[in-house]
Amino acid sequence: MDHAILQSHCEYFDKACSYWTKELLSQSSISLNEIERNAVGNTSGVYIIRKDNEILYIGKSSNLRTRICSQHLGPRKRSSTLRRKVSKHLQTDDEQLITDWLKTTTIAWLELGHHGLSIAVEDHAITANNPPFNGYT
Repeated sequence: MDHAILQSHCEYFDKACSYWTKELLSQSSISLNEIERNAVGNTSGVYIIRKDNEILYIGKSSNLRTRICSQHLGPRKRSSTLRRKVSKHLQTDDEQLITDWLKTTTIAWLELGHHGLSIAVEDHAITANNPPFNGYT
């Protein structure tokens, strides 16, 4: 592929990721305590977890409903990276404390319908916002 064409494709892709990141950040948030399972689609997408308007975590999933409602709010710490990060933050393995803390956060999500795009948008959003729970510790 010609270098100029490849560069053009990369610039277009970066602009698309920027657009979807802005869309994600502008979505209305809902308390994780009040989320209804059927409100979240069974599709690929990205999501953002906030506490007191601070972005804590940005994630992606090929099935948002399962990730958010079953894994993040599920009863086992090992069921999601977010739960493990909260466990470390709270310095506890108490599953109920982890769930209770998560229920004090808010979530916004964006259904994208394509897992490859979800991966790219998640990466772009993390790079742009540097959420503490997305760190590699």
